[in-house]
Amino acid sequence: MNVHSISRLYFRHSALLACPKINFHHCSKPKFQEINLRCPHTPAYGALLKMPDGILVPRTVSTETFGIDKRDGFGQSIKKRIRTYIRTTKLRAAGFKLYEQIADQIDYATFMTKLELPDTFYSWFMITELHVWMLMARLMANPYDGRSVRNNIVEALWKDVTTRAKQLGPEHSSVVRSQISELNQGFQAALVLYDEGLLSSDKVLACALWRRFFNRNCSSAHQLELMVLYVRHTIRVLDSIELEDLVNDKRINWIPIEKAIEEQKKRANGEQ
Repeated sequence: MNVHSISRLYFRHSALLACPKINFHHCSKPKFQEINLRCPHTPAYGALLKMPDGILVPRTVSTETFGIDKRDGFGQSIKKRIRTYIRTTKLRAAGFKLYEQIADQIDYATFMTKLELPDTFYSWFMITELHVWMLMARLMANPYDGRSVRNNIVEALWKDVTTRAKQLGPEHSSVVRSQISELNQGFQAALVLYDEGLLSSDKVLACALWRRFFNRNCSSAHQLELMVLYVRHTIRVLDSIELEDLVNDKRINWIPIEKAIEEQKKRANGEQ
């Protein structure tokens, strides 16, 4: 039964009710039967009407309206998208700025001198990779915004690596891509090694540093101990910084390697 037939039935029986020849008060109690009003334009699709024998009892059915509430929902959705876009842009900028704090503030020359590392592009990458990982470990303590900042730091790292690799010499582009691909594979493995060392004992962390940072060529156990102290100390400093401070471009006071050397000396004197 469609809407038009219901309307005709309603007016037809309304006319019978108005006829004086029929006295409905002496009739038996009407029996009601339920029918479904199928109107696809309303959210109350299948709403129930009660109809007695021969009499249609009209019933109010809620309908969908595009009023103020609907417009407010649309406006709130637009505002939410704008806020999300602004936040995403801010987190992306924060990731690139945090990487700049690594590339511009770390004293690479002192690291290479104190740890007896060769002055090569690979040594520069090992030092940068270690600091990128420590910053990534801090950011992942906040898995939502921190993940976005972490991904942008990694993107900034590889852009910087590509730019520096092209400046080393007139190498063929395919050779540069191949070398960067090897660095990328090692980077992924280093994240697993360093994470395991961070969550484990100093022995496990020292093993990870020996395999990756020193490339299995460490001339002294004291240098390995020095790097373990440096990593643990730097992680504590980064953990003390709030995520919003990192996002808002707060300057990170990276620990000089000399401070880790002093801490190593104090430990040695204390053991004696």
